[in-house]
Amino acid sequence: MSTYRNPIIPGFSPDPTCIQVKGIYYLLTSSFLSFPGIPIYTSTDLTHWTHVNNVVQRREQLPRLNETGVRFPIGGGLWAPSLRYRETEDMWYVTVTLVFPQTEYGAKERWENLLFKTRDPLGDWGLPIKFSFPGYDTSLSWDGEGRAWVQGAHYWRVRPEILSLPLDLSTGKALGEPIKIWSGLGGKAPEAPHVWEKDGWWWVIIAEGGTESGHSSTMARSRSPTSPPSDWEVHPSNPVLTSHPSSTPSPDPTHFTTIGHADLFQSPDGRWWAVALATRDGRDERAPMGRETVLVPVEWEEGGWPTFGKVEGEMKVELPASEGAEVETREGVIGVPILEERGKEDLLALCAASHAAAEGSRSNSAQLSWPLHLLFLRLPNLVDYTLSTSSTTNRPHLLLNPSPTSLAHHPLAPFTDGDLQLPSSRANSNLTSSSAGSIPEEYWGTSTFLSRRQTDLEGVMTASFALPLGGGEEEGLRVEAGLAVFLDETHHFLFGLSNNSSAESSEAGAASQQKAEGPAVFFRSTAEGAQDVSAPLPPTSAASSPSSQVEILVNLRIEWKMTSYTFSYRPSSPTAAEDGGWIQLGTGDSKDVSGGFTGVLLGVYASREEGGGQRVGETGRVKVMEWEYESRRRW
Repeated sequence: MSTYRNPIIPGFSPDPTCIQVKGIYYLLTSSFLSFPGIPIYTSTDLTHWTHVNNVVQRREQLPRLNETGVRFPIGGGLWAPSLRYRETEDMWYVTVTLVFPQTEYGAKERWENLLFKTRDPLGDWGLPIKFSFPGYDTSLSWDGEGRAWVQGAHYWRVRPEILSLPLDLSTGKALGEPIKIWSGLGGKAPEAPHVWEKDGWWWVIIAEGGTESGHSSTMARSRSPTSPPSDWEVHPSNPVLTSHPSSTPSPDPTHFTTIGHADLFQSPDGRWWAVALATRDGRDERAPMGRETVLVPVEWEEGGWPTFGKVEGEMKVELPASEGAEVETREGVIGVPILEERGKEDLLALCAASHAAAEGSRSNSAQLSWPLHLLFLRLPNLVDYTLSTSSTTNRPHLLLNPSPTSLAHHPLAPFTDGDLQLPSSRANSNLTSSSAGSIPEEYWGTSTFLSRRQTDLEGVMTASFALPLGGGEEEGLRVEAGLAVFLDETHHFLFGLSNNSSAESSEAGAASQQKAEGPAVFFRSTAEGAQDVSAPLPPTSAASSPSSQVEILVNLRIEWKMTSYTFSYRPSSPTAAEDGGWIQLGTGDSKDVSGGFTGVLLGVYASREEGGGQRVGETGRVKVMEWEYESRRRW
């Protein structure tokens, strides 16, 4: 008997889809507003997974990503990819929906459905083919005559139903009208359909209940994939996959809620398995990693109904033997294994290795030169991120051009329809100056921010920063940089340093508890009622760089446990504190970065006061000299 741990893909990784081809498992998840989009993970044993590619890796593949927003808890961007392989064509297909939640519920412009295809899943997926479908969560199947059908969900707030549509996969043209098929047991939000043919039956699995505590997967079967809803035979044990009450009186991270949105696949030995999304026990509203990917075995005898295992933190089951297949990433790309519990990542070293691999390859694309698992907010301005090597330490460091947009900048007009309201927050209250006329077009919807998913219940992120004291060549320009715990524009913590805290902050809302004149370190929270905290930096934290530019040198650290984040700093000179130790500046409740459709990203950011479209000069850039992520507890 083997043992594996759930989640198999930890951190923000919802809506999984998985197939097995020639002994290799390929798993994709939603990416929402993050770029690159739609991560591809591979494994040969179902337990060890490596991030090997991203379907969306070039901005021209998804030029409208910067137009998407957040209508909390609904996040826009790329929803629910579905991966399928057509052996007779040797072709790989991904369907996905680009969602614009700021539009009206019934508007067809709310959904932009896309079809990517390739003969090499580890290569370039090309430009997508757009196809018209009146909804989201699309997935492909083929009937007995080889005709392609796309199944998907009509928006439940308008008309809750599952539809099937014949589609020309070379043009995206519909070959008929949508047909309503089995749409569940009557639960909220029927969505996420997948359809297969097996044993002379057509099987459909969908999600119901909304991606909340009542989430589940339900199944039915029919002799035809286009049968009307009444002709589908319902699984006698529905829901086939759902959450179960916890036996513990307090939140239990080995217990999962919101289970659903499942996809089925076979291992080489013919056995069936399912991946699904799930959330760590969030009865106290603390689930900052959001929806993660879990794996369960499925018993499916010929002609019978499938039986799904129970999702648990530790799964004891006989795993399929590895077929000896090997996964090789394409030239110039380095695969990134899922970090082991208690492992460490030197993120700058990974950046240097990725850059070296890309420069030595024929592709040599700037957008492929960053580690596969590092994420930008929407479409980045890649010229604002430069990797260099220190002339004194020979170590890599990251140069960030501070953007005129902050991580609190919400680029979209408020909506008017429906019963959801964008929460008023201190992060958004200061955006009266952040209009389309004052923000350069290339920054509309993005900011200088490079991050990775939080993948652990407990961990640490540290970074060392050098910030130009006077704004570099732009004397007096206010610049700030630091570490961010980012869920979205209205739910995040910012912890950083500023070269001039007495100037008005583009990120801050209410007045600070402590007013620090000149260079300072600060902590800000978007939580209701939170107040900013800042502390002056000692003169010993200033030093001259090789270019004679005076810089502020500070180390920042975020430590987190299940319920909270702790923010500490250490000026670079040990004389700044008696023992040279860390100084705690603030704390944040993980409840304030929980909820919605995504999960926390942890990363480095840099921003400046709005001052037109010009970029700062070389001496005005922020330098990140160390950047590490450490896992302390995964499960």
